[in-house]
Amino acid sequence: AVSALDTRIDSLELTKYTHGFEDYNNTGSSQALISGTPVKILNNGAGSFTNKSYKIPGRGDVWNTTSNHFDWSNAGIGLGDSVLIRMDFTVTSTGANDGFSVDLELAVGSGANYTLNADYREWRTAGTYNWVVLAEIYMGDTNTLNYPAEIHVTSDSSGDSVQYNGHYVKYTPRVAVST
Repeated sequence: AVSALDTRIDSLELTKYTHGFEDYNNTGSSQALISGTPVKILNNGAGSFTNKSYKIPGRGDVWNTTSNHFDWSNAGIGLGDSVLIRMDFTVTSTGANDGFSVDLELAVGSGANYTLNADYREWRTAGTYNWVVLAEIYMGDTNTLNYPAEIHVTSDSSGDSVQYNGHYVKYTPRVAVST
Protein backbone atom coordinates (compact mmCIF):
# COMPACT_ATOMS: atom_id res chain seq x y z
CA ALA A 1 0.00 0.00 0.00
CA VAL A 2 1.11 3.55 -0.74
CA SER A 3 1.49 5.64 2.39
CA ALA A 4 0.86 9.36 2.71
CA LEU A 5 4.63 9.80 3.08
CA ASP A 6 5.26 7.97 -0.24
CA THR A 7 2.75 10.26 -1.97
CA ARG A 8 4.44 13.39 -0.57
CA ILE A 9 7.90 12.12 -1.58
CA ASP A 10 6.65 11.35 -5.11
CA SER A 11 5.21 14.84 -5.43
CA LEU A 12 8.58 16.34 -4.43
CA GLU A 13 10.56 14.32 -6.99
CA LEU A 14 12.49 16.68 -9.22
CA THR A 15 12.70 16.29 -12.96
CA LYS A 16 16.09 14.99 -14.06
CA TYR A 17 17.48 16.24 -17.37
CA THR A 18 19.97 14.10 -19.27
CA HIS A 19 20.52 16.63 -22.07
CA GLY A 20 19.44 19.97 -23.46
CA PHE A 21 19.55 21.41 -26.96
CA GLU A 22 19.37 24.70 -28.80
CA ASP A 23 19.02 25.42 -32.52
CA TYR A 24 20.22 28.72 -33.99
CA ASN A 25 18.94 29.54 -37.48
CA ASN A 26 20.86 32.26 -39.34
CA THR A 27 19.39 34.92 -41.65
CA GLY A 28 22.71 36.58 -42.52
CA SER A 29 24.23 36.80 -45.98
CA SER A 30 26.97 34.64 -47.47
CA GLN A 31 30.59 35.18 -46.49
CA ALA A 32 33.45 35.43 -48.99
CA LEU A 33 36.32 32.97 -48.69
CA ILE A 34 39.94 33.80 -49.52
CA SER A 35 42.35 30.98 -50.29
CA GLY A 36 43.97 29.59 -47.15
CA THR A 37 42.42 32.16 -44.79
CA PRO A 38 40.09 30.89 -42.03
CA VAL A 39 36.85 32.90 -41.91
CA LYS A 40 34.91 33.14 -38.64
CA ILE A 41 31.34 32.02 -39.27
CA LEU A 42 28.56 34.41 -38.25
CA ASN A 43 25.14 33.32 -36.99
CA ASN A 44 22.65 35.96 -35.86
CA GLY A 45 20.14 33.41 -34.52
CA ALA A 46 17.33 35.51 -36.04
CA GLY A 47 15.89 32.82 -38.31
CA SER A 48 12.34 31.55 -37.88
CA PHE A 49 13.59 28.06 -36.97
CA THR A 50 15.69 29.21 -34.01
CA ASN A 51 14.57 27.12 -31.04
CA LYS A 52 15.86 27.54 -27.49
CA SER A 53 12.85 25.95 -25.78
CA TYR A 54 14.63 22.72 -24.86
CA LYS A 55 17.70 23.88 -23.02
CA ILE A 56 18.04 22.72 -19.44
CA PRO A 57 15.90 25.08 -17.30
CA GLY A 58 17.77 27.88 -15.60
CA ARG A 59 20.68 27.87 -18.04
CA GLY A 60 21.77 30.65 -20.40
CA ASP A 61 22.25 30.46 -24.15
CA VAL A 62 25.06 28.29 -25.54
CA TRP A 63 25.56 30.62 -28.58
CA ASN A 64 26.36 34.31 -28.25
CA THR A 65 24.79 36.02 -31.28
CA THR A 66 26.69 39.26 -30.66
CA SER A 67 30.22 37.83 -30.55
CA ASN A 68 29.40 34.78 -32.74
CA HIS A 69 30.89 32.17 -30.48
CA PHE A 70 29.88 29.30 -28.21
CA ASP A 71 29.77 30.25 -24.53
CA TRP A 72 29.94 26.98 -22.62
CA SER A 73 29.93 28.40 -19.10
CA ASN A 74 26.88 30.61 -19.81
CA ALA A 75 24.97 27.45 -20.78
CA GLY A 76 25.87 25.78 -17.49
CA ILE A 77 28.13 23.22 -19.13
CA GLY A 78 30.67 21.72 -16.75
CA LEU A 79 33.82 19.62 -16.72
CA GLY A 80 33.13 16.14 -18.05
CA ASP A 81 30.10 17.24 -20.12
CA SER A 82 29.97 16.68 -23.88
CA VAL A 83 28.62 18.81 -26.71
CA LEU A 84 27.41 17.67 -30.15
CA ILE A 85 27.23 20.36 -32.85
CA ARG A 86 25.50 19.94 -36.23
CA MET A 87 26.51 22.74 -38.60
CA ASP A 88 24.57 23.41 -41.83
CA PHE A 89 26.37 25.20 -44.67
CA THR A 90 25.67 26.08 -48.29
CA VAL A 91 29.01 26.49 -50.07
CA THR A 92 29.59 27.91 -53.51
CA SER A 93 32.65 26.58 -55.30
CA THR A 94 33.79 28.69 -58.26
CA GLY A 95 36.19 26.12 -59.69
CA ALA A 96 36.84 22.42 -60.09
CA ASN A 97 38.28 20.47 -57.14
CA ASP A 98 37.95 23.30 -54.62
CA GLY A 99 38.50 22.09 -51.04
CA PHE A 100 36.73 23.38 -47.93
CA SER A 101 37.59 22.82 -44.28
CA VAL A 102 35.42 23.37 -41.18
CA ASP A 103 37.29 23.86 -37.92
CA LEU A 104 36.30 24.57 -34.35
CA GLU A 105 38.67 27.03 -32.72
CA LEU A 106 38.53 26.18 -29.01
CA ALA A 107 39.68 28.11 -25.92
CA VAL A 108 39.70 31.39 -27.88
CA GLY A 109 41.46 34.14 -25.95
CA SER A 110 43.05 31.79 -23.41
CA GLY A 111 46.57 32.03 -24.80
CA ALA A 112 46.40 28.27 -25.32
CA ASN A 113 43.70 28.06 -28.01
CA TYR A 114 43.65 25.03 -30.30
CA THR A 115 41.93 23.90 -33.48
CA LEU A 116 39.79 20.82 -34.01
CA ASN A 117 39.19 19.93 -37.66
CA ALA A 118 35.53 18.91 -37.98
CA ASP A 119 35.45 18.06 -41.72
CA TYR A 120 37.12 18.55 -45.08
CA ARG A 121 35.35 18.24 -48.42
CA GLU A 122 36.21 18.75 -52.09
CA TRP A 123 33.76 19.26 -54.92
CA ARG A 124 34.83 18.20 -58.41
CA THR A 125 32.88 20.84 -60.28
CA ALA A 126 31.91 24.45 -59.67
CA GLY A 127 28.47 24.80 -58.10
CA THR A 128 26.47 25.32 -54.93
CA TYR A 129 26.35 22.48 -52.42
CA ASN A 130 24.62 21.78 -49.13
CA TRP A 131 27.07 20.53 -46.48
CA VAL A 132 26.17 19.24 -43.01
CA VAL A 133 29.01 18.70 -40.54
CA LEU A 134 28.83 16.95 -37.15
CA ALA A 135 31.40 17.51 -34.43
CA GLU A 136 31.46 16.33 -30.83
CA ILE A 137 33.69 17.77 -28.16
CA TYR A 138 34.03 17.21 -24.44
CA MET A 139 34.93 19.53 -21.60
CA GLY A 140 38.05 17.78 -20.39
CA ASP A 141 39.82 20.82 -18.97
CA THR A 142 39.11 24.34 -17.77
CA ASN A 143 40.88 25.82 -20.82
CA THR A 144 38.21 24.37 -23.13
CA LEU A 145 35.34 25.01 -20.71
CA ASN A 146 36.06 28.57 -19.60
CA TYR A 147 36.85 30.13 -22.98
CA PRO A 148 34.65 30.53 -26.07
CA ALA A 149 34.76 28.49 -29.26
CA GLU A 150 34.29 29.68 -32.84
CA ILE A 151 33.44 28.05 -36.15
CA HIS A 152 35.87 28.74 -39.02
CA VAL A 153 35.67 27.79 -42.70
CA THR A 154 38.66 27.79 -45.03
CA SER A 155 38.75 27.30 -48.80
CA ASP A 156 41.82 26.43 -50.85
CA SER A 157 40.64 28.77 -53.61
CA SER A 158 39.72 32.47 -53.64
CA GLY A 159 36.31 33.45 -54.97
CA ASP A 160 34.38 30.73 -53.12
CA SER A 161 31.74 31.61 -50.52
CA VAL A 162 29.78 30.08 -47.67
CA GLN A 163 26.26 30.73 -46.46
CA TYR A 164 25.82 29.54 -42.90
CA ASN A 165 22.30 28.25 -42.33
CA GLY A 166 22.75 27.58 -38.63
CA HIS A 167 23.56 24.97 -36.06
CA TYR A 168 21.96 22.61 -33.60
CA VAL A 169 23.81 22.10 -30.31
CA LYS A 170 23.06 19.23 -27.92
CA TYR A 171 24.83 19.23 -24.59
CA THR A 172 24.91 16.26 -22.29
CA PRO A 173 25.83 16.62 -18.61
CA ARG A 174 28.09 13.94 -17.14
CA VAL A 175 25.38 13.41 -14.52
CA ALA A 176 21.64 14.06 -14.69
CA VAL A 177 20.66 17.56 -13.57
CA SER A 178 17.82 18.15 -11.12
CA THR A 179 15.72 21.26 -11.25
